[in-house]
Amino acid sequence: MRKFPFFLGAILISTPSFALEVDTSSSELEANDNTEANDNTEANDNTEANDNTIVVTARKRDERIVDVPLSISVLGANDIAEKASLRLLDLANSVPNLVNISNGNDSLSVIVVRGVASQSRVNAGFDSGVGVYVDGVVQGKLYSFNQELFDTERVEFLRGPQGTLFGRNSITGAINITTRKPEFEFSGDATVQLGSYDERRLSSFLTGPVAEDKLAVSIGGFRTTRRGYIINVFDGQDIGNIDSVGGRIKALWRPNSDVSVLLSADYTNEDQLAPAPQPISGYGAVTGTYKTNTNLPPIANRELFGVSGQIDWATSTDLTLTSITAYRTASSLRDNDPDFGPLAVVDSQKKQDQWQFSQELRLGGNLSPTFSFVGGLYYFKQEVDGYASSTFGNISNVPAFLRGLKGFTSGVVGSESFAGFVNADWEALPRLTLTLGTRLTYEQQSLDFLQQGFPFVAPSLPRETDKGSDTDFSPLVTVRYKFAPNISIYGTASRGYKSGGWNLDNVTSFSITSFKQLRFNREQLTNYEIGLKGDVLNGDLGFAFSAFEQNYGDIQTAKLVPVLGGGGALIAIVSNAASARIRGFEGEVRVRPFKPFTVVGTLGYADARFKDYRDTTAGSLPLIYDGNRIPNSPELTASLTGTLRVPVSDRLTLGGRAQYSYVDGFFQNRDNSTALRIPSRDSVDMSIEAEVDERFRLAFNVSNVFNNQVPVSIGPGGFGFPGVGANQNIQLSLPRMWNVRASMKF
Repeated sequence: MRKFPFFLGAILISTPSFALEVDTSSSELEANDNTEANDNTEANDNTEANDNTIVVTARKRDERIVDVPLSISVLGANDIAEKASLRLLDLANSVPNLVNISNGNDSLSVIVVRGVASQSRVNAGFDSGVGVYVDGVVQGKLYSFNQELFDTERVEFLRGPQGTLFGRNSITGAINITTRKPEFEFSGDATVQLGSYDERRLSSFLTGPVAEDKLAVSIGGFRTTRRGYIINVFDGQDIGNIDSVGGRIKALWRPNSDVSVLLSADYTNEDQLAPAPQPISGYGAVTGTYKTNTNLPPIANRELFGVSGQIDWATSTDLTLTSITAYRTASSLRDNDPDFGPLAVVDSQKKQDQWQFSQELRLGGNLSPTFSFVGGLYYFKQEVDGYASSTFGNISNVPAFLRGLKGFTSGVVGSESFAGFVNADWEALPRLTLTLGTRLTYEQQSLDFLQQGFPFVAPSLPRETDKGSDTDFSPLVTVRYKFAPNISIYGTASRGYKSGGWNLDNVTSFSITSFKQLRFNREQLTNYEIGLKGDVLNGDLGFAFSAFEQNYGDIQTAKLVPVLGGGGALIAIVSNAASARIRGFEGEVRVRPFKPFTVVGTLGYADARFKDYRDTTAGSLPLIYDGNRIPNSPELTASLTGTLRVPVSDRLTLGGRAQYSYVDGFFQNRDNSTALRIPSRDSVDMSIEAEVDERFRLAFNVSNVFNNQVPVSIGPGGFGFPGVGANQNIQLSLPRMWNVRASMKF
């Protein structure tokens, strides 16, 4: 029987949306319960506007979220503070049909949206299917995704393909992070957080004018440390730690009332010993509380840097011209122990250095009271310098012909993309709006790679170049009808695609003689969706419901192949091998029975199954996976959150928050074998706080209150060498953690 609380099933079948209160300090959202949409005629003319309006930029213009005809959830600065969230993916348990299964490894962020997982490997030739954007700038590689939220205004989670406005590699959805802008009044805040496992976090933000009404600047930064929660019995070291530092500086120049120029620079450096699995049987097995037993510390370091400039020019014809120019770099270094044991059987290292340049130029606004649009041009160029090596130990357990040998792959993968897009709303009849959108993309990719192999184990491939190109047309059609100013129904059809590439994991088959044999093509996803949204009773009741069906084609499927006699070591082989059908629903309901108390419930369901998947490479008879669930695709997600804020006096407010979250079990492989099935998991988070004069806040937070640690990955590892054999490994979710947070605004 499914472990799922019956009362959540009775709450809703919906699409999260506007329903969360946002407390921020941007020019778009005011830091109180009376936020109004700026420059949004429909919102300002709304005679039923309530006190809980939220403005988003999901369609690259300011809109009330209740008017946006797509599946979207929003969490603001106050939500982030109440959850005591450090990183982007800490917010996942508040968003339906979005799951984080990376378990604390920021270099391997695994995000599942509507049953489709993003890339989970540091592979230079493979891209993620989830797009993460910070202030309109795409983050090119997965190790850039899980960023600190020290100066975040809001995070928008868009589900379904975002091919028209966001483009390539947003096939399953997009996460849009907006950071705080400089202000022309002096203000700031500072936060100190102390917690379990010696957690220490300092963050601050300061903004103010340099030249009155002309130039304002802001600067923010953070420093976070926490020792690991997993014991490595090999050397007694704690792993699963956090050690990161970073910051962002911005300058806003307004030479006149029509033009604004925003310059930004950010930097993050993180040194981490990543969470590692516990061998529970076989070579190196340990028992008891979550432990590991590895001779090689699982290093996961990353360094992120970026600069960007945004220019907005409001013309006299109710149009705005926007230019966003950005340059970013990201580096990742990972060391790990593929045999997961205490002997130096084999050591592995992966290193990537990525740089990207992007330029977006768009024009948007209203051409008439019934017609508005956003259109533009986009250019993106990226290079990824990748290196991956494996070194066998010089010990008796390793066959003599491999002892001390080192194999590696090395090279550069490049991509260049040109796109034009337009998205237009036409009020064809009173209350009836038709949206048409399209994006035309031309993309070129290049490869320059080599491999130094092992005798009898992996081939050596000489340095080789390869090229590929692709053209994509991603349309969108939406019809929306408004029953009332704050209630609407919509239907949409949209399409997105994900780039092709090369499978640049270690090549172990001697039938591979050229990197050209490792190329795979793009994949595409078409989404059909209907939804209902409403925000009524002056914000005391918010709801959003949607149902969808997605046709997923030419899926870039990873097949795990055993090497070295099948002792447990696996290599991933990627090919366009399958199509799938995904059906489901998702949503959110918010109820405020009385002003100090708010209840938010979310529920997501995604039935993601292969429709046509036959593997003919295994032998004379094909392996058929039709009807099997897509790996790493939980069927149900849910949460129930209650928030209470009670004014005790004119100066003091007391509050509390409790959240229950649930993630269904899922299979890790295409075979849907029960031995590799991850069980369902649930957790409870709680917090209490006191706020004085709306300036000083003291909070006590506990995550995973009942210390419910359950497996997040299960599988074999090791090599079939004498005295080593294979392990069965298990990795657990995070344990109970607590912290005390003190913050001050000035």
